[in-house]
Amino acid sequence: MTLQGAEVGDTTSLLAISLTAAEQLAAVQATVPTALVGDRGYHSNDALLTLRRLGIRAYLAEPDRGRRCWAKEPEAQQPVYDNRRRIGGPRGKRLTLRHCPHRAPAPTCFPPQRGLTSASRVAS
Repeated sequence: MTLQGAEVGDTTSLLAISLTAAEQLAAVQATVPTALVGDRGYHSNDALLTLRRLGIRAYLAEPDRGRRCWAKEPEAQQPVYDNRRRIGGPRGKRLTLRHCPHRAPAPTCFPPQRGLTSASRVAS
């Protein structure tokens, strides 16, 4: 189980939880997560960029921020648009409904050819 302090924001803890889950899954089943599902509290440009570099597809709900200006962070535009496309697709809708029918407390890692696994309960 992974516990994060109350002073740590969701967008910061997402990466720590994801890396811990990947290490634990690799040790147990020799596969790492290929996708991560989470609610809008885990969405940030940095999180999407890091997940993209790690080769993990993000299915993170995007908070209502209004129209975005990409002049300051042009490198974040494509990962955000890719995430929007995945969330709006049939698989994204199915995964997000399965992940949080009401509200889920932690992001979910999706190992290849397995069911959804909560990242905070991988070591349990």
